[in-house]
Amino acid sequence: MPGVSAGEEDILAFSPTALEALRPLTDLPFVIHLELDNPDQVLQQFRPFPADTIIACLDTLPDPLRTLEHIRARQARPGLSLNPDEPFSKAAPFLPHLDVLLLLGVFPGFGGQPMQAGALHKIAEAAHWRNRLGLPLLIAVDGGVNQSNAPALIAAGADILVVGTALFAAADMRAVVEKLRGSAECPHLR
Repeated sequence: MPGVSAGEEDILAFSPTALEALRPLTDLPFVIHLELDNPDQVLQQFRPFPADTIIACLDTLPDPLRTLEHIRARQARPGLSLNPDEPFSKAAPFLPHLDVLLLLGVFPGFGGQPMQAGALHKIAEAAHWRNRLGLPLLIAVDGGVNQSNAPALIAAGADILVVGTALFAAADMRAVVEKLRGSAECPHLR
């Protein structure tokens, strides 16, 4: 499915028109990760954005609170993502305004990268603050997630595991999913 240009360097893999066409076909939630340099412009350009959750990259936002308010005004759950080299402390002030914190285990660019060192510590730190503040925040991990590290990610506090290469490179996707589901008791995996 062709993407649409959202700016000179940004490409959307699924346009809002494509998402609108898919929406009647499933009740599954649509989660959009705006891995763009200009998420505010994209949010303004496309109305409505047919998503249940919209996640923007913290390092691309001049005014994160304003962006989170725009997302919530679109009746979507707001989220922020952090790159592997960004400390959790950058996201900490925004936790009360988030529904999802997405911690990237690899640097964006290509699939199949191993998870960066420090991911487990960052997950545990986010979970500590979520619990300390009593927030209903979901912690998601994307990048380098596989069958062998899933139990440790969940034990550290992850609620959602985004699995790409480990799933799509498998000869038997169903077996991978079943093994991931059985690797830990996590309601978001069931």
